[in-house]
Amino acid sequence: MIFKLPYQKEKAISYIERIDKDMLCEIRKDKRNRSTVQNAYYWFLLTMLETDTGNDKDDLHDYFKRKYLQKFKWVFGENINYHKSTTKLTTLEMEDYLEKIRVFASRELGCFLPLPGETIHDYLDIKL
Repeated sequence: MIFKLPYQKEKAISYIERIDKDMLCEIRKDKRNRSTVQNAYYWFLLTMLETDTGNDKDDLHDYFKRKYLQKFKWVFGENINYHKSTTKLTTLEMEDYLEKIRVFASRELGCFLPLPGETIHDYLDIKL
């Protein structure tokens, strides 16, 4: 059973009090993965950059993942580099990633990328 706190706190307590079997109760912080709107906005930004730079948006996706999401780990004594998938980012991590892309586009490319909500775009017309 999963309860969202603090909204279902009383329901969770009531449920726990009624249990008469050996049970394991786990409480953990809810980590929300990046939202559908964040993902749509991300691809909207990549499409804008594709138009401005002539680079394919899928290539830009790979470029930014390698630039900003690259990680290293040791495997068999070798330092292996990999990049985290955007699907695994939390909402806060995704916003940080998007900010890095906006800053890069502005400083390095001279491209203006709007913040979410600055103007109405197609990325808002998604099915949730």
